[in-house]
Amino acid sequence: MMDDKGDFTYDQVNFAGLPDYIEEMKAQGIRFVPIIDPAIPSTRANYDVYTRGLAADAYVKFTNGSNLVGNVWPPEPVTFPDYFRPQTHEWWADEIQRFYEVIKFDGLWIVSKKVLGALKNTRFAVDWSIRII
Repeated sequence: MMDDKGDFTYDQVNFAGLPDYIEEMKAQGIRFVPIIDPAIPSTRANYDVYTRGLAADAYVKFTNGSNLVGNVWPPEPVTFPDYFRPQTHEWWADEIQRFYEVIKFDGLWIVSKKVLGALKNTRFAVDWSIRII
């Protein structure tokens, strides 16, 4: 359903009319609960979710201040929300609200990722001598 596996998006070509279809399902008593995988594509052009997360300083960082970047489901490098930071809570809640304005879901299934596990077999270099905050 996601547009190229980007959180808070949907593929408007392959899932054209999805918001209306969801409303039809709801009229029949069927609930819609999409899966969100908190791995935010970091190099995608015009991906406002990532840009707003950067502005909120919402991503996991190394002690040198650079964002921790890994590779999981999306086809490009991803960053990971740092839920220990209050500003991440605000940014994440805002993204959920923005997505709800497009697709009236009944709940979210948030898949938990282990950040270091996602980096273990990545093609992106990680300097393990740099500690994560």
